[in-house]
This record gives sequence, structure tokens and C-alpha cells, in this order.
Amino acid sequence: MTQKYPLPLTAAMLAPANTLADRPRYSGAGVAADWNGGVVGNDIDAATANVAIGQSATAGVGTVYVPRYQTEKATMMIPLRVLNTDLGKDYGVYTGLTGRAGTITPKTPY
Repeated sequence: MTQKYPLPLTAAMLAPANTLADRPRYSGAGVAADWNGGVVGNDIDAATANVAIGQSATAGVGTVYVPRYQTEKATMMIPLRVLNTDLGKDYGVYTGLTGRAGTITPKTPY
């Protein structure tokens, strides 16, 4: 079966059906609108996962899932969990923050 287009062809006739097919974008303009999170740091209460909220399936912005880090997860558990935050001496750039950010040698258990 063939389909005939009326002449002349216009740009609207040749445009892709899904105008959002390029989402989520990884570079160029609009990248920040397609992503949420990606904060680095201690995973207990600072670092958050990077979530694609601009999807090709919908023009709306998607929802950000929870929990995004360990403290949120602990508060949602039943029975309520408390994170062990005193795991030893910290050596890295996160010295003094909650959790352990020190070095791990080949024979150090973790």
C-alpha cells in the first residue's frame, strides 16, 4: 500500500511524530531541565542519585523517586532504623561529615 502526499511538501509534513524523541538530552541546550540530582558527597545524607525527569514519552516533567539517599530510606523503614554514623576516622575531603569517607586498603574489611 502506498501513501501519496499532496504537493508541495511542507516542513510540518516531514517533521518527526515525536518531538521529544531526543530526551533525556546529554549535551547542549536544555540539559538541566531533563535531569534532577547528581549531587556528590556522602551517600548517607548528601549525595543524591541523578534521575532523568525529562523523558521522550511525555511532555510533562517526571517525578523524582524517593528515597534518594540513605537517611530518607532509614526513615521510611518499619521498624524505624537509625544509621550507624560513627564508623571510624575519616581521612578524605569529607572529614567530619556523617559516615566514613576514609581510605580502604586491600586488607581492610568493609
